Amino acid sequence: MKMLYLALLVLALSTPPAAAFPVISGASADPPNPWLGQGTRIAANCTDDASLQIARVYAIINGPGIITQPGDMMVFVGQEHVADIDSSLIDRPGQYEADIFCENSAGEQDSMALPFSVSVLTSRITPASQQKAYVNEPVELGLFLFKDGAPLAPGSGIGAFDARVNGQPALQQQPAKYDTTKGWILRLNAPASAGVYTVEASAEFSGQRAGNTTSIDVRQPVEFEITAIDRTDVKPGDAITISMKATDRGSIIQIGQQALSITIGSSAADILEVSQPGSVASVKVAAPGLQPGSYDLSARFDYGAFSKTESRRISYIVPVSGRLVDQDGNAVNAQIRFAIPGGGQYVFQTDSGGGYSGSVPAGRYDVSILHEDAEVTLTDVDVDEFDDPLRFSYVTGEGIIPGISSAGVFIIEAALDYSEAELKLEYDEKKVLDEAKTKAFRCPSWNSAKKLCNAAWEEAEASVDTVKNRVSFTTASLSAYAAGERKGLDFQFKLREQYSSSEVMQIQGLVLDDEVMPIAGATVSVSVKGTQITSIATTDAEGLVELELPVPQDEGAYKVSIAAEKEPYLDFAADGEITVVKRRDITITGPDTIRLQGGESSPEEFLVKNTGEAEMSGIKISISGLPKGLAALTRVSIGSLPVGGEEAVGIIFTVPEGAEATTHAGSLLVEADGKKYEKLFALTVTAEEAAKEQPPQARAIDAPTGSLVAISPLNADIIYTAIAVIPIMGAAYLLRRRRVSAPSRGRQEIVSLLNEMRKEIYAEDPMERKRKR
Repeated sequence: MKMLYLALLVLALSTPPAAAFPVISGASADPPNPWLGQGTRIAANCTDDASLQIARVYAIINGPGIITQPGDMMVFVGQEHVADIDSSLIDRPGQYEADIFCENSAGEQDSMALPFSVSVLTSRITPASQQKAYVNEPVELGLFLFKDGAPLAPGSGIGAFDARVNGQPALQQQPAKYDTTKGWILRLNAPASAGVYTVEASAEFSGQRAGNTTSIDVRQPVEFEITAIDRTDVKPGDAITISMKATDRGSIIQIGQQALSITIGSSAADILEVSQPGSVASVKVAAPGLQPGSYDLSARFDYGAFSKTESRRISYIVPVSGRLVDQDGNAVNAQIRFAIPGGGQYVFQTDSGGGYSGSVPAGRYDVSILHEDAEVTLTDVDVDEFDDPLRFSYVTGEGIIPGISSAGVFIIEAALDYSEAELKLEYDEKKVLDEAKTKAFRCPSWNSAKKLCNAAWEEAEASVDTVKNRVSFTTASLSAYAAGERKGLDFQFKLREQYSSSEVMQIQGLVLDDEVMPIAGATVSVSVKGTQITSIATTDAEGLVELELPVPQDEGAYKVSIAAEKEPYLDFAADGEITVVKRRDITITGPDTIRLQGGESSPEEFLVKNTGEAEMSGIKISISGLPKGLAALTRVSIGSLPVGGEEAVGIIFTVPEGAEATTHAGSLLVEADGKKYEKLFALTVTAEEAAKEQPPQARAIDAPTGSLVAISPLNADIIYTAIAVIPIMGAAYLLRRRRVSAPSRGRQEIVSLLNEMRKEIYAEDPMERKRKR
């Protein structure tokens, strides 16, 4: 026994103590089996038997197409660790498993697998009775519900059925019955009026609702319809066969004549015959006498308390007749076409006399005239009569449209109401120079008798097909039309290049067309760009014109615009250039002859006047033709001269003693703006003795006739000169009397002194002298 105790003690001492681990218990999912689109919450109780701290609790979700990663997904709430599984993670029906892991602070783990499923609820509607329903009668539908594809049978907890027609409640208040082939039978109330309706049926199971929609065709119990009519274009007395059908809840009704009444418009149609070999009855009626037009053919069927009227549209045909001739009465070969928009057409051909006839059903048409050179279509014409309402003719000839190269003129008239007219006009490419310039033209007032346009031809906006040689356009009113090319205008004239500002610009010229024919009545206008200067005139019968307009007053180059125009010719336009200059001219007046004897000196005044049209400046003055020393200028320049202004220029003539008696031809030269102006004069030196024998008298000063009187009026410059020169001349005279005794050198000194004084006097600026005065 001791040995046994000893063995047990050794065994106890040699066995290690038991280890502590975390433990998971009470794992659950809420809801345990969610529906597709729902989430679920998983929960678990995690403890440690050694009272170690729980470090984390997490879960990994496995299922169809999903494995989540480990993470701190579960949080401690109350006494459990929970995690919400969103519906986006479990988005497919099927079996799922949440593997829950619990880990303590020592890193030890425990795990548990928590299975759950995701289910889907579906449904399907089956027609439980007839495909067709009738007003105010019950309709049955079958509804199957499936959980995960398996049908739910009675006892599975299905409830809360609902049915709606076009969104309105329609379920009869009675329990739904289950049929293994049809599902849950739902009984509905059909609407009170015929039509196609949308039906929605649904049921609830375990907090989910599933449903489907279908449609039902609700009809009257008794139905009547016109299935066909053998003709819709009729005239009075024509027989019309109408096919019709009647049913009572789908069963064929035999239609008798007593149950029918037929009217066309407001007139009764006689029933000629009724037969019904099968499901469709054939009823033949006679068309009553009515005017052309469109009418409702109505058939009324009476069957007990049921009454219904069906209608079809028919037309009484319209007689069509007319005649197309040109302006000379010749037949026009053309077709008249009545086209039904989006449908068929009726076509009539003119005969050898231009006539046409026939009939069309009353209604709306596009009416066309088809000619070899033109096509005219009147759109949206209400045809209830058609008695020769069209006029179409074609006029040819050279020069029929002044200003337009054209193959001819189309004259179109229509006594019809229409929306718009579409025109396609052919042209002869041989008659136009440039197809790209081909246009359509319209005459708003055509004179058929004179074959001319009473107004100006107007250009119509059109498209040009140079392959088919055709212009196409639309218009709201008909008239005379042509396709062609505008002729051009040419103005032959001459324009001078330079004018003076005081001149008048005269322009004469001739206006011609492309064929070098003179154009009467063309308007010619001339204007100077940048100014208000303009002139307008009209050519005479020979195309000649003359215009006058002033020249700009300011100098410079100007563009002159010249235009000629006349509808429908193409305008002529040209630019020329003129240069306007102001005339520069200077007139010099002064004595023609100066007479002096030896030893005499005389100041003479010459007037320099600006007789031009512009101010002149930088005027230079000089003397030419006289021997040196005989004449000296009081000034050698003039700063500027305004128009009409004048300035005096003095010349002091000095004849030395002993000078030979003779006549010198001299000139006063004035140079300005590159031009030279000259005043000729004669200096006559007379013999000294002859001068002594002459009694003192006033010396005449020769001047141009009508310019100066015998003695010129002296200005202040000359007066100052005279005051200075007279004493000197007196001294010179005394010296001359004593010249025998005085040496010649002394005389020369006096002459030099005289010249120096003269220079000082005239060297002063004229404006300064004027200021001093």
